[in-house]
Amino acid sequence: MRSIFLRSFPVGVLLALAFQPGYAQKGTRWCATDEYTAALQTAFHDPVLEAERAAAEDLSARMQNDDALAQAMRPAGGHIVPTVIHVITPCGATSVSKQQILNGFEVMKRDWMRLNADTGSTRALFRPYASSLDVEFRLARLDPQGNPTDGIERITSSAQSTSGGGDPVKTAAPHWPNYFNIWLVPSINGGSGGGTILGYGQFPGTGPWSTWGFVMRTDSWTGAFGTVDRTASHEVGHCFNLYHSFTDGGGCGTTCLTSGDRVCDTPPHIRPTYGCSQSQNTCPNDVGPGSPYTANVVDQIENFMSYDNCQNMFTRGQKARVDAAFRSISYLQTLVSPANLLAAGVADGQVVGTPDPIPYVTTCQLTQLGTKLVVCQGQPVTLTDVSYNAPVVSRQWTFSNATPATDTSASPTVTFNAPGRQMVMLTVAGVGGVSSAPLMLDVDVLPVGTRAAPFQESFEAPGIDTVFQSVSSSAVPSVRRWRLVTPTAVPGLVASDGQATYQLQNGNIPAETISSLITPSFDTRGLATTNPQPKIKFDVAYARRSTASADELRVYFSADCGRTWMLRYNKAGTALATTSVMQPNFAPTSSAQWRTDSISIVGRFINQPSVMIKFEGTSLASGNNLYLDNVRIEGRVLGLAPDLASVGASLAPNPLTDETALRLALTRPTRVAVHVRDLLGRTVWAEADQSLPAGAHELPLGQRLNRPQAGVYVVTVTLDGQPYTQKLLVR
Repeated sequence: MRSIFLRSFPVGVLLALAFQPGYAQKGTRWCATDEYTAALQTAFHDPVLEAERAAAEDLSARMQNDDALAQAMRPAGGHIVPTVIHVITPCGATSVSKQQILNGFEVMKRDWMRLNADTGSTRALFRPYASSLDVEFRLARLDPQGNPTDGIERITSSAQSTSGGGDPVKTAAPHWPNYFNIWLVPSINGGSGGGTILGYGQFPGTGPWSTWGFVMRTDSWTGAFGTVDRTASHEVGHCFNLYHSFTDGGGCGTTCLTSGDRVCDTPPHIRPTYGCSQSQNTCPNDVGPGSPYTANVVDQIENFMSYDNCQNMFTRGQKARVDAAFRSISYLQTLVSPANLLAAGVADGQVVGTPDPIPYVTTCQLTQLGTKLVVCQGQPVTLTDVSYNAPVVSRQWTFSNATPATDTSASPTVTFNAPGRQMVMLTVAGVGGVSSAPLMLDVDVLPVGTRAAPFQESFEAPGIDTVFQSVSSSAVPSVRRWRLVTPTAVPGLVASDGQATYQLQNGNIPAETISSLITPSFDTRGLATTNPQPKIKFDVAYARRSTASADELRVYFSADCGRTWMLRYNKAGTALATTSVMQPNFAPTSSAQWRTDSISIVGRFINQPSVMIKFEGTSLASGNNLYLDNVRIEGRVLGLAPDLASVGASLAPNPLTDETALRLALTRPTRVAVHVRDLLGRTVWAEADQSLPAGAHELPLGQRLNRPQAGVYVVTVTLDGQPYTQKLLVR
């Protein structure tokens, strides 16, 4: 990184200079440490830690200038670092095996000890300065509670990792105090820099110790981007106070101890580079005070803290920086203390007990809606025992209101027979035969066919903010997710229907944040497939903040309670915009700023007992507010009787008001019966069968219905045994 600690500056100013946001790419790889550190600065300040960091900088400079001092500051046996690896997946997927985890750990461990197989690739020019860092990472053998462990923890969470600070994966998988923590995640939010990020670390003392460590994509750890991936070796360097070997495009520094990476035996490197050019030389001023080089030299592209593709070395100067951090920062001193090594079970010669298996379940065939696991009633799902920490010898499953009720296999298929919250329990035993504490999972079993289409919702009734099955956001904090608003909260707001609307605040949240609204399931078996084609319609309002605005709205359908989704609508930027006005903090102030969009219900979503809809907003460049209102499912109801209008009857006003009345013009005496039913066929109100004379008649429905819940109702008028119907909308 470009900026550095200058000894004449106050510590707080120096910290601000040292960490300027920026991304740097390594081929297809990204390191977002700079951005992550800048985000931490906005919320975290600790004078004690700032003083310790300043002391580490001073000691590092003195150690690089004084070999005797460096040797005196270095423990004879190096440093042993107890380590834990948290593996986070959205549904307990076992895409990364224990062996793959161990393989990636071994690559990182060997690189830091200079035991990597490619040390021979270090060019002769730099070989005299190449060095082991004498830091040995050991996977914990005892957890914070003193229980035997293999140093790997598996966590099921849909939390999305982000380098913008407040990282949710570190909340989902809390750190183990006084261990070095590594978090492996499926993906990392690209943030404002976009692109693919493979990892980011936290410098010691720049944030709370509860978030110290590094986050890394699992596919990079396991070598999916190359047979031997060095991302972990790079990111862990940041955690122990090593900067990038380049200067983030800030120019070629003139004094090696106070510019660039503040290491003298890594020649100045003006900007991140991504190839492996042996002749690359981005800075001409390699000779200077403190530098071991007597002539201009090529860039040290083999350094692990570069972004080049031929990394294979750390240097003696980098070793001095790491040693100075251990000497100056109290938390690191505790981390490698003999007492802490014993507590973590990694001291030399220490014998610990055999770990027991920890029950763990793959729930990928269930739907994750927010924090809930969901499945359709009657839908078979397979659950898999993927317990970790030790081999499983036996297991016992128990399911409530399900078939089967119990099972002992590794992957039982179960069908839940009753709606509501049901229970899954797994108990496992290892070689010692002692059963584990049971793992308990709650599953929300959704009934099918309970909400029949047609349907209409404009969010006006009290409590309607809970109309959606799930409201979620990948951003942290998530207070800017979809929320119900009225003109009271947003002055000047004009909803497309009524007063209330859903708003997604896309401004001032990390780019690529995904916020979702998921409806309950609807029964489409009562809709005709044609004349007209059934459709889902909704009203949307969005204005771009600037010409760069690219917020996106997607709509998905699911016919299996959210297990799988099909994209049916996708608009972004100008295509999504409903007005040519560009303004920040947009709110529609007229009906003209709303647009009705529709999606045909076709294929496997017709004649289904359970169809769910997901509205997914994604904040992209220059984000702005997005609004959703008046969601409805429209179509012809199968078997509906002839319309009232065909016999000269009317039902108005419609939607329902206190003045709504049924008006009949009878040409002869007629027996008349009236029923009002909801879309499930349940009677809401009925007028007893009676004989009416010829002439005009009026029945004040608005006064008699007593304000039913919002939705669509069917009014059936039976004239001498012949039914006639009309839909009645209630808002």
